[in-house]
Amino acid sequence: MKNKKEKPKYNAFQNSLFMIKTAWKTEKIVLVHCILLTVLFIGQQLIELYIAPTIIGAVENRVSISQLLITIGIFIGLLVFLNALKAYVDANVVYPRITVRMGLIGAMNRKGCETSYVNWHDKKFMQLATKSDSVVNSNGASSEAIWHTLVMIFRYVLCIGIYATILASVDAVLLMV
Repeated sequence: MKNKKEKPKYNAFQNSLFMIKTAWKTEKIVLVHCILLTVLFIGQQLIELYIAPTIIGAVENRVSISQLLITIGIFIGLLVFLNALKAYVDANVVYPRITVRMGLIGAMNRKGCETSYVNWHDKKFMQLATKSDSVVNSNGASSEAIWHTLVMIFRYVLCIGIYATILASVDAVLLMV
């Protein structure tokens, strides 16, 4: 007989919403970090996108060497600033995430303490308890990894929107070439 895989009770969207709600209740700064990391990434991508055309345009317009160096310096300064800010946020994002995970561990402990004694002899309950423990047992577990995944989803969705807006402003003839 083939063992059918049991369909999960909750889908990825519902699990993500649960984690967002949990972060909102325990440590709102986690959500701010997600948004901030997304904005910093998009800012860096836009600067990198516009640096070459701006410099080439300045050379084509025969601006003075000092004006060209100032333009290059501004772009380099912006990139350095955004990378430094991103490194700072990355270094400090782990602590609030641990606080959210500790809230989940506290809820699991409360459930274990308040459950009926009969459940502790139930094999399925013990399997689910062990599985839930593995979800929160380290900084690399899925209760922490979800934040990285959410940031990546935010990044890609916003980047697609921004790139589509940029492409919409480009002449159609240039796109065909």
